Amino acid sequence: MMRKFRLGPFEVLEKIASGGMGDIWRGVHVTQDVPVAIKVLQRAIASDDKSGMLFRREVRAAARLDHPGIITLFDIGETSEESAIASDGALAPRSPYLVMEYLEQGSLDSLEYPLPWSETRKILIAVLDGLAHAHARGITHRDLKPGNILLAD
Repeated sequence: MMRKFRLGPFEVLEKIASGGMGDIWRGVHVTQDVPVAIKVLQRAIASDDKSGMLFRREVRAAARLDHPGIITLFDIGETSEESAIASDGALAPRSPYLVMEYLEQGSLDSLEYPLPWSETRKILIAVLDGLAHAHARGITHRDLKPGNILLAD
């Protein structure tokens, strides 16, 4: 079992998912006791300076979005040597990470299909509204799939 470790003001509790660019960890803001999700770029991508630069640019652009259908970003950082060691090798030093709100209901992947039309319609309208908000501000989502559509109340 992995021990808890820190990334800045966040305590990292457990890995909850892995994706094409990074791993997602469940965590908590230590002083505010706010649950968070932390996406850390995978080791191979983190070592590429261009990928790290693109990641940071996309995070800065997404942080300017304010919409109920778009996840809230709280922080961005880079893993320290100490946090990489404390993670027992799960994280590479100097890996970019972003911290966002944690939505415990999961993603569209976690739903049982087929959904009733009324539910499908609500989800589609919410997703399209969020995408329209981002597109109107020059931001394109490059990895739209059920696993990246998170569910909230």
